[in-house]
Amino acid sequence: MKTRALNLFTGLIFLGVMFASFESQARPPLQHSARGAIQNIDQTNRTLVLAEPKSTTNRVFVWKNYTRFRVSWHKASPDALRVGQSVKVYYRRESGRLVLREVRWSETSRTQKQGRPSVSAPPKDLEGFSPG
Repeated sequence: MKTRALNLFTGLIFLGVMFASFESQARPPLQHSARGAIQNIDQTNRTLVLAEPKSTTNRVFVWKNYTRFRVSWHKASPDALRVGQSVKVYYRRESGRLVLREVRWSETSRTQKQGRPSVSAPPKDLEGFSPG
């Protein structure tokens, strides 16, 4: 009787240790970041090709329903992305694919490249004006 109880107790402890070891090894993939210019956007397949300044090859990223798009810290849509736009992406490698978690870009850098004055430029009618 004591042997049977001891075997049952030992078996339960073994199962507990086994399940605890599996649970401690389950970790999400690491998140990475990259910067570059968009070379191509495919809205149908939800892919984005990014050319990084220090790399000779372009990388293809995929976005999912949970991917966040931000322009100057405000929510945006993937439709707002443009070829040639500078972006910073946060991604994870999942099943051999680079899956986007977040895409960020600044609207001010885009307007300055197009020749429009930046938001911080003083208006023409206040040039030469000094308060006081």
